[in-house]
Amino acid sequence: ALTLEEIKEATKADTTLQAVIQAIQTKQWHNAKLQPRVDRKSVECFFHIQDELSVNSDQSLLLRGTRIVIPSKLQNHVIDLAHEGHQGISRTKQLLREKVWFPTIDKQVEEKVSCCLACQITTSTSNIAPLRMPEASKNPWESVSIDFCGPFPSGEYLLVLINDYSRYPEVDIIRTVAHTTVIPCLDKIFATHGIPRTVKSDNGAPFNSTEFKQFANYLGFQH
Repeated sequence: ALTLEEIKEATKADTTLQAVIQAIQTKQWHNAKLQPRVDRKSVECFFHIQDELSVNSDQSLLLRGTRIVIPSKLQNHVIDLAHEGHQGISRTKQLLREKVWFPTIDKQVEEKVSCCLACQITTSTSNIAPLRMPEASKNPWESVSIDFCGPFPSGEYLLVLINDYSRYPEVDIIRTVAHTTVIPCLDKIFATHGIPRTVKSDNGAPFNSTEFKQFANYLGFQH
């Protein structure tokens, strides 16, 4: 959560917003970007919307229309609050625009959401190959099935290993499906849960590689 008092305190400490507030009060915008410790480009972002800007009665908040202008210190936090439901770029922007504004709001939301794997899983399903459910196993950890989900827009994949008996998944986020990445992930999982008798896959890369065959022979599981 974020309180109005927190926004007021951050606004008071924000040199850019204080310069803009002073420009509104004095109507001397040309002086706003000349003040000490003020970033000129940051202030200039407000010049083209100066007719939409105002301050509240005690001069503690900067407003664009009815929306509060968020100081730089709190911008990431505000985006995180709007993004909690992982609803994607458009919905996150919509939620923010209803109440708040700051000059780089669109760019920051796009950068934040495009790097969020949960959002990508939720909203980017058209190019993601579905995982196939394996046949049930008769004994725990006797047989496991492995597959990839992705790639996602970030370039990442999910390495999904499913216990065929319990249907319990083990999931790792990986940046490549090369055997140099996949084999260490499996080695870590098997070190925790034990080595299964059978590992099932679609026999695509990297599971059809010489290195994976050597890995299977070394640990003694059937593939």
